[in-house]
Amino acid sequence: ASWALPISLLNSLTFGVFWIASVVYVNQIAPAGLESTSQSLLLSTMSLASVVGDPISGWLYDLRGGTFLFGGFAVLALSSLVWFWHGFRAR
Repeated sequence: ASWALPISLLNSLTFGVFWIASVVYVNQIAPAGLESTSQSLLLSTMSLASVVGDPISGWLYDLRGGTFLFGGFAVLALSSLVWFWHGFRAR
């Protein structure tokens, strides 16, 4: 899958923007005096997602291969984009 590397390289750009936006958003919605606690919960949630998601991704890779895994993640990302775009337009 020659397309996997260029798509993976986009992660360096998108993850940085995602992380900054997440930190700013959590800081905005946190109750007064609980900003640090809210940031800790964000980090804990992101870490838990990795702990749960990485073994599942490895299992899917072993079961179906890299093309299926990356293709599935691409479909998931595009469907999430459509879902969020629709929600944003509804506001």
